[in-house]
Amino acid sequence: MIVLIKRILRGIRNDKRLLGLVFVAPLLILSLIYVLLSSSAQTPVIAIDTGHPVLQRLAAAIDDSTAVVADYDAATANDALADGTIDAAITFDDNRLVVTLLEPDAGVAAGVSAALQDAQAALSGAAVRPEFVFLYGDPEATLFDSFGYILLAYISFFFVFLLAGIAFIRERTQGTLERFILSPIRRGAIVAGYTIAYGILATIQSVVVVLFAVTVLGLNVGDNVLPAILIMVLMSLAAVSIGLLVSVVAANEFQMVQLIPVVVIPQALFIGLIPLDNIPFGLGKLAYVMPLYYAANALKQVVVYDAGLAAVAPELAVLLGLTLALGVINTRILRQFRII
Repeated sequence: MIVLIKRILRGIRNDKRLLGLVFVAPLLILSLIYVLLSSSAQTPVIAIDTGHPVLQRLAAAIDDSTAVVADYDAATANDALADGTIDAAITFDDNRLVVTLLEPDAGVAAGVSAALQDAQAALSGAAVRPEFVFLYGDPEATLFDSFGYILLAYISFFFVFLLAGIAFIRERTQGTLERFILSPIRRGAIVAGYTIAYGILATIQSVVVVLFAVTVLGLNVGDNVLPAILIMVLMSLAAVSIGLLVSVVAANEFQMVQLIPVVVIPQALFIGLIPLDNIPFGLGKLAYVMPLYYAANALKQVVVYDAGLAAVAPELAVLLGLTLALGVINTRILRQFRII
């Protein structure tokens, strides 16, 4: 047994990728999570109609360090909420202090509540507890109702990426890829063939996942089932292309699994759980090269905001563009492939 243990430990010592996965990858991911979660909260921008005498006094009492006050009337505040110009709009009606948010957001709600509490403490008279209302979303919704669209994208991306990568490695190790390369088929056609074949399987998976989430788990997507499926399909095609790309540097299926913390896990941190503007050091810009960011954003538009395909056309175009660009890269890499 001692001989066996020594042999295994020598093998592990010589496997640099395994050592990096065990000792380096957790530290890098933990450091990234620390940076993302330790950033200070963003100061909310609050729209207040200063033409109202009560709101005028309230606006004057709000400390600039707790919130930024913007002068909006009730007619334009909702549009400003929708385009992200402001974070909250405050109205006063029938002795009710109503705070309108775009959607349930614990961070924004806490920031607005703190600013109002400090402002009312500075004013004489009894404090009025704010009532929160939302343009989109249900405050009584479960966490799955609020973030189910993110889970749809992430879980589907993970399994499609893994499937495509491992399958392509098997094609290579079993000699099937070599036979294709030795045939008259062009390298670009080989890449396109694999992408389309696995893409068909990914399409079926996308349909099954969306229908299961809607019919069994009760995820509310309204009348946007088909747009949600289309978004998932385009994201899955990008996942297939990434899986093919990563499989090139993996010698076997185990090494493909080792690369999951590098390719899949970081994307979970940039798909909407943390506002990109709150991420320090400009790290939020990394999301713009991640397919999951565009897929999750598009799904949020159609699932939460009930938007149509026209509203998510830019995200769909980026997903398609990423797939085509990765296809070109995979073709060039395959041209460097040599039969031994």
